[in-house]
Amino acid sequence: MPTTKILTASEARKNLYRLIDQASSGLTQFVIRLKKQEPVVLLSMEEYESLQETAEILSIPGALESIEAAKLEALEGKVIPLDDFPEKK
Repeated sequence: MPTTKILTASEARKNLYRLIDQASSGLTQFVIRLKKQEPVVLLSMEEYESLQETAEILSIPGALESIEAAKLEALEGKVIPLDDFPEKK
């Protein structure tokens, strides 16, 4: 999980290229506070796409419940290990 740093728009403007470099590494994301508007977020494309994918999955009715049920089954040992499946030919 990336570290989140909060800064003002003025701070972001002064250090924009450094912030872009840090955000693109995926290790840091930035919340940029504005005076009269909602804050904005600067993060890597990989992190953004991951958030989009998670939102899409969770928008499917019953998806979260299915995921939680599968996790519980795995914890209870009610799964077949991948190694037990025959290889595709």
